[in-house]
Amino acid sequence: MNGISDTYGTPRTDGCKGSRKREADSVRDNKVSEWMDIIAERKEEILEKVRRGETEHSIPLGAASFTYKQWNKLMKNVDRAIDDMQERIQEDEEKAEEAAKNAEKDSVTAEMLETLLGIEYDAEK
Repeated sequence: MNGISDTYGTPRTDGCKGSRKREADSVRDNKVSEWMDIIAERKEEILEKVRRGETEHSIPLGAASFTYKQWNKLMKNVDRAIDDMQERIQEDEEKAEEAAKNAEKDSVTAEMLETLLGIEYDAEK
């Protein structure tokens, strides 16, 4: 056994070590007390909201939970994003069609080859 022991064989602690332990316990107790105060305040806020009727029903979806107001806001944002994406897709398709039309105008056609060279050109080959 290390250190000094009393007559019963239990180790004695220095006054210094004991006071540090008491300080650590006191700090821990203060933190627990602060957390308990915060929790009590939050519980009181929730009770006041319930008494005033300011709470909303919440619907759990997977790991998240949404009130009707939050859900509607989310759905409006999703709808807006879908509409924006559809507009961009439509614009891209129109640009691609326009580019294809311009490419057709600029390309040499089978009729042009026949006229210029005087031969029959089979485009399917």
